[in-house]
Amino acid sequence: WIKSISLGLLNKELIIVYDNMDRLPPEKVKEIWSSIHTFFAEQDYDKINVIIPFDRKHLQTAFEKEDNPTNEFINKTFSIIYRVTPPVLTDWKEFYGKKFEFAFGDTEKTEFPTVLSVFDRLIDKFTPRDIIIFINELVTYKKIWKDEIPLRYIAVFIMKKESILASPQKNILNGEYLGAAVDLFIEDENLQNYISALTFNVPVEKASQVLL
Repeated sequence: WIKSISLGLLNKELIIVYDNMDRLPPEKVKEIWSSIHTFFAEQDYDKINVIIPFDRKHLQTAFEKEDNPTNEFINKTFSIIYRVTPPVLTDWKEFYGKKFEFAFGDTEKTEFPTVLSVFDRLIDKFTPRDIIIFINELVTYKKIWKDEIPLRYIAVFIMKKESILASPQKNILNGEYLGAAVDLFIEDENLQNYISALTFNVPVEKASQVLL
Protein backbone atom coordinates (compact mmCIF):
# COMPACT_ATOMS: atom_id res chain seq x y z
CA TRP A 1 0.00 0.00 0.00
CA ILE A 2 2.99 2.28 -0.46
CA LYS A 3 2.08 4.92 -3.03
CA SER A 4 5.54 6.23 -3.87
CA ILE A 5 9.17 6.22 -2.75
CA SER A 6 11.55 9.00 -3.67
CA LEU A 7 15.14 9.83 -2.86
CA GLY A 8 16.23 13.42 -2.33
CA LEU A 9 19.53 13.63 -4.18
CA LEU A 10 20.79 16.76 -2.42
CA ASN A 11 20.28 15.66 1.17
CA LYS A 12 20.05 11.91 0.42
CA GLU A 13 16.79 11.55 2.32
CA LEU A 14 14.36 8.72 1.61
CA ILE A 15 10.69 9.77 1.42
CA ILE A 16 8.02 7.05 1.66
CA VAL A 17 4.41 8.04 0.89
CA TYR A 18 1.58 5.64 1.78
CA ASP A 19 -1.81 5.56 0.07
CA ASN A 20 -4.78 7.16 1.86
CA MET A 21 -5.84 5.16 4.90
CA ASP A 22 -9.51 6.01 4.26
CA ARG A 23 -9.42 3.84 1.11
CA LEU A 24 -8.66 0.68 3.07
CA PRO A 25 -11.11 -1.69 4.80
CA PRO A 26 -10.87 -1.73 8.62
CA GLU A 27 -8.94 -5.01 8.85
CA LYS A 28 -6.37 -3.82 6.32
CA VAL A 29 -6.04 -0.54 8.23
CA LYS A 30 -5.10 -2.49 11.37
CA GLU A 31 -2.58 -4.57 9.45
CA ILE A 32 -0.90 -1.60 7.76
CA TRP A 33 -1.02 0.46 10.93
CA SER A 34 0.73 -2.32 12.85
CA SER A 35 3.54 -2.55 10.29
CA ILE A 36 3.99 1.22 10.20
CA HIS A 37 4.17 1.37 13.97
CA THR A 38 6.61 -1.54 14.13
CA PHE A 39 9.07 -0.17 11.57
CA PHE A 40 8.88 3.57 12.03
CA ALA A 41 7.34 4.52 15.39
CA GLU A 42 9.75 2.81 17.76
CA GLN A 43 12.92 4.42 16.41
CA ASP A 44 13.85 7.79 14.88
CA TYR A 45 15.58 7.87 11.50
CA ASP A 46 17.56 10.90 10.36
CA LYS A 47 17.28 10.21 6.63
CA ILE A 48 13.86 8.54 6.32
CA ASN A 49 10.58 10.49 6.17
CA VAL A 50 7.26 8.65 6.09
CA ILE A 51 4.10 10.46 4.94
CA ILE A 52 0.76 8.80 5.74
CA PRO A 53 -2.54 10.46 4.78
CA PHE A 54 -5.31 9.31 7.12
CA ASP A 55 -8.82 10.18 8.23
CA ARG A 56 -9.27 10.20 11.99
CA LYS A 57 -12.92 9.04 11.82
CA HIS A 58 -12.00 6.12 9.58
CA LEU A 59 -9.35 5.03 12.07
CA GLN A 60 -11.95 5.19 14.82
CA THR A 61 -14.12 2.83 12.77
CA ALA A 62 -11.22 0.42 12.34
CA PHE A 63 -10.42 0.43 16.05
CA GLU A 64 -13.96 0.83 17.39
CA LYS A 65 -13.66 -2.25 19.62
CA GLU A 66 -10.58 -0.87 21.33
CA ASP A 67 -10.60 1.48 24.34
CA ASN A 68 -10.33 4.92 22.73
CA PRO A 69 -7.14 4.00 20.86
CA THR A 70 -7.26 6.47 17.99
CA ASN A 71 -5.63 9.55 19.48
CA GLU A 72 -3.23 7.41 21.49
CA PHE A 73 -2.08 5.44 18.46
CA ILE A 74 -1.78 8.57 16.34
CA ASN A 75 0.33 10.38 18.94
CA LYS A 76 2.57 7.35 19.39
CA THR A 77 3.04 6.80 15.66
CA PHE A 78 3.50 10.29 14.23
CA SER A 79 5.97 12.88 15.40
CA ILE A 80 4.38 15.64 13.28
CA ILE A 81 0.71 15.87 12.32
CA TYR A 82 -0.65 18.30 9.73
CA ARG A 83 -4.37 18.98 9.39
CA VAL A 84 -5.60 19.31 5.81
CA THR A 85 -8.68 21.54 5.57
CA PRO A 86 -11.68 20.44 3.47
CA PRO A 87 -11.74 21.78 -0.11
CA VAL A 88 -13.85 24.86 -0.77
CA LEU A 89 -15.88 24.16 -3.90
CA THR A 90 -16.87 27.72 -4.76
CA ASP A 91 -16.31 27.01 -8.43
CA TRP A 92 -17.58 23.42 -8.39
CA LYS A 93 -20.09 24.08 -11.19
CA GLU A 94 -17.28 25.10 -13.51
CA PHE A 95 -15.38 21.94 -12.62
CA TYR A 96 -18.56 19.90 -13.11
CA GLY A 97 -19.17 21.55 -16.48
CA LYS A 98 -15.69 20.74 -17.74
CA LYS A 99 -15.95 17.09 -16.72
CA PHE A 100 -19.43 16.83 -18.23
CA GLU A 101 -18.28 18.33 -21.51
CA PHE A 102 -15.26 16.04 -21.59
CA ALA A 103 -17.56 13.04 -21.09
CA PHE A 104 -20.39 13.95 -23.49
CA GLY A 105 -19.11 16.70 -25.74
CA ASP A 106 -22.04 18.61 -27.26
CA THR A 107 -24.44 15.65 -27.31
CA GLU A 108 -26.15 16.37 -23.96
CA LYS A 109 -26.26 20.16 -23.88
CA THR A 110 -30.02 20.27 -23.48
CA GLU A 111 -29.93 17.84 -20.55
CA PHE A 112 -26.97 19.48 -18.81
CA PRO A 113 -28.88 22.08 -16.69
CA THR A 114 -31.39 19.54 -15.36
CA VAL A 115 -28.73 16.90 -14.66
CA LEU A 116 -26.65 19.50 -12.83
CA SER A 117 -29.68 20.54 -10.78
CA VAL A 118 -30.46 16.90 -9.91
CA PHE A 119 -26.93 16.40 -8.60
CA ASP A 120 -26.96 19.67 -6.67
CA ARG A 121 -30.31 18.97 -4.99
CA LEU A 122 -29.81 15.31 -4.11
CA ILE A 123 -26.40 15.47 -2.46
CA ASP A 124 -25.54 17.40 0.70
CA LYS A 125 -21.77 17.29 0.81
CA PHE A 126 -19.44 16.26 -1.98
CA THR A 127 -15.88 16.42 -3.23
CA PRO A 128 -14.40 16.64 -6.73
CA ARG A 129 -14.09 12.85 -6.60
CA ASP A 130 -17.87 12.55 -6.09
CA ILE A 131 -18.47 14.67 -9.20
CA ILE A 132 -16.16 12.47 -11.27
CA ILE A 133 -17.79 9.26 -9.98
CA PHE A 134 -21.25 10.63 -10.77
CA ILE A 135 -20.33 11.60 -14.33
CA ASN A 136 -18.58 8.27 -14.89
CA GLU A 137 -21.79 6.49 -13.89
CA LEU A 138 -23.77 8.71 -16.25
CA VAL A 139 -21.48 7.64 -19.08
CA THR A 140 -21.82 3.96 -18.17
CA TYR A 141 -25.62 4.02 -18.11
CA LYS A 142 -25.78 6.14 -21.25
CA LYS A 143 -23.72 3.56 -23.14
CA ILE A 144 -26.21 0.90 -22.09
CA TRP A 145 -29.44 2.80 -22.74
CA LYS A 146 -28.22 5.15 -25.48
CA ASP A 147 -31.14 7.44 -26.46
CA GLU A 148 -33.87 5.26 -24.96
CA ILE A 149 -33.74 7.07 -21.62
CA PRO A 150 -32.96 10.81 -21.30
CA LEU A 151 -30.00 11.64 -19.11
CA ARG A 152 -32.01 13.44 -16.41
CA TYR A 153 -33.76 10.21 -15.41
CA ILE A 154 -30.48 8.34 -15.36
CA ALA A 155 -29.10 11.05 -13.07
CA VAL A 156 -32.01 10.62 -10.64
CA PHE A 157 -31.58 6.86 -10.61
CA ILE A 158 -27.84 7.13 -9.95
CA MET A 159 -28.34 9.54 -7.07
CA LYS A 160 -31.21 7.63 -5.41
CA LYS A 161 -30.79 4.02 -6.51
CA GLU A 162 -30.16 2.75 -2.99
CA SER A 163 -33.48 4.19 -1.80
CA ILE A 164 -35.31 2.98 -4.90
CA LEU A 165 -33.91 -0.54 -4.80
CA ALA A 166 -34.74 -0.93 -1.10
CA SER A 167 -38.43 -1.19 -2.04
CA PRO A 168 -38.83 -0.63 -5.80
CA GLN A 169 -42.59 -0.86 -6.25
CA LYS A 170 -43.41 1.33 -3.27
CA ASN A 171 -40.76 3.98 -3.88
CA ILE A 172 -41.24 4.28 -7.64
CA LEU A 173 -44.99 4.75 -7.21
CA ASN A 174 -44.89 7.28 -4.36
CA GLY A 175 -41.92 9.23 -5.77
CA GLU A 176 -40.64 10.20 -2.32
CA TYR A 177 -37.08 9.38 -3.38
CA LEU A 178 -37.05 12.60 -5.44
CA GLY A 179 -36.67 14.71 -2.32
CA ALA A 180 -35.52 18.24 -3.15
CA ALA A 181 -35.64 17.46 -6.87
CA VAL A 182 -39.38 16.79 -6.90
CA ASP A 183 -40.29 20.10 -8.56
CA LEU A 184 -38.08 19.24 -11.54
CA PHE A 185 -40.47 16.38 -12.40
CA ILE A 186 -43.90 17.80 -11.55
CA GLU A 187 -46.55 16.19 -13.78
CA ASP A 188 -43.84 14.22 -15.59
CA GLU A 189 -45.75 11.24 -16.96
CA ASN A 190 -42.58 9.48 -18.11
CA LEU A 191 -40.76 9.42 -14.78
CA GLN A 192 -42.16 6.15 -13.42
CA ASN A 193 -41.59 4.25 -16.67
CA TYR A 194 -38.01 5.44 -17.05
CA ILE A 195 -37.09 4.74 -13.42
CA SER A 196 -38.80 1.33 -13.64
CA ALA A 197 -36.84 0.48 -16.78
CA LEU A 198 -33.59 1.38 -15.04
CA THR A 199 -34.56 -0.49 -11.88
CA PHE A 200 -35.72 -3.73 -13.51
CA ASN A 201 -33.46 -3.49 -16.58
CA VAL A 202 -36.31 -3.90 -19.06
CA PRO A 203 -37.29 -1.91 -22.17
CA VAL A 204 -39.16 1.30 -21.38
CA GLU A 205 -42.34 0.08 -23.10
CA LYS A 206 -42.50 -2.90 -20.73
CA ALA A 207 -41.47 -1.06 -17.58
CA SER A 208 -44.99 -0.21 -16.39
CA GLN A 209 -46.06 -3.86 -16.75
CA VAL A 210 -43.13 -5.08 -14.67
CA LEU A 211 -43.81 -2.43 -12.02
CA LEU A 212 -47.46 -3.49 -11.67
